[in-house]
Amino acid sequence: CNYYNASEAGQGNLLGYVSNLFFCCKPKFGIFDAQMQKVAEIRGGCCPIQCVCGCTGDRDFPVIESGTEAQWGTVSKVWPGALKDCFTKADNFRVAFPANMDPKKKALMLGSVFVIDMMIYEQQNNNN
Repeated sequence: CNYYNASEAGQGNLLGYVSNLFFCCKPKFGIFDAQMQKVAEIRGGCCPIQCVCGCTGDRDFPVIESGTEAQWGTVSKVWPGALKDCFTKADNFRVAFPANMDPKKKALMLGSVFVIDMMIYEQQNNNN
């Protein structure tokens, strides 16, 4: 089942979508334009989860352009530290891209944070 996040600029001006892609071990997501053509792929590492038991540090998800393999930038889940990790459910993300990048691409990268967070880091509540 794919989860899609639509990114819009203003009233109904569709920029594109971000969706999870099929993956076995390393998480993978696609960035699609308004016509549902894949324009980039977000690739996660083998262990995207963070915890105080040894998997600390930021988790980087490079954003790679389809066809050229050029890197647009990186979406990262920032390690909050042991105390915040143990006592809160808050997550921090960082999105890095060149300043002169196309604003549509920037918006789609920002939208990818929601998909990555929901698909990897949010625990599903059994009561819902």
